[in-house]
Amino acid sequence: MNPLKKLHAEQDQAVWLDFVARGFVQEGGLKRLVEEDGLRGVTSNPAIFEKAIGHSDEYDDALKRAKLAAKAGVIKGVLWHQGEADTVKQGDAESYEARLARMFKDLRADLKQPELPIVVGQLGDFLSETPEKNPHAETVRAALKHVPQAVPNVGFADSAGLNHKGDKLHFNAEGAKELGIRYSKAMQQIQKP
Repeated sequence: MNPLKKLHAEQDQAVWLDFVARGFVQEGGLKRLVEEDGLRGVTSNPAIFEKAIGHSDEYDDALKRAKLAAKAGVIKGVLWHQGEADTVKQGDAESYEARLARMFKDLRADLKQPELPIVVGQLGDFLSETPEKNPHAETVRAALKHVPQAVPNVGFADSAGLNHKGDKLHFNAEGAKELGIRYSKAMQQIQKP
């Protein structure tokens, strides 16, 4: 028997790892430690954890594309419409605003545009009609509405009164068009000198 597994089996001692990095997780290192060595947990200083795991591949890819686009032009603003996945778990919903604010700060720093205008769009109020799928929709919706008060140079595009396409998740064509108009108006408001 593996000595670490034996330690748990015989002495009820759990082995924890005080290290984490995205590459280590993606390459299967963490999984191997759990399966082969009986690792019971991972701990890390929150700041270290955020730096190690913080940004996703999606963030990295978007940043790479933005930097590439900036070589041929100027990034005048960012439109943000996301949050549905964060309505499922209470912890994700409750931490959404802080994580979003931090990501906007990081994005501005990474693009070297500290005043980059950003407009967040509200999730459809129809998400609240599916509490079995999106039990924390109102928490995320409140966070999105509050972000412009917490983060400078951020606007808000409200989705009030817009309809879904039948799935209670995505806006229908008319709703998407109207939301686009609202995004435009919000961006114009924060880009005024």
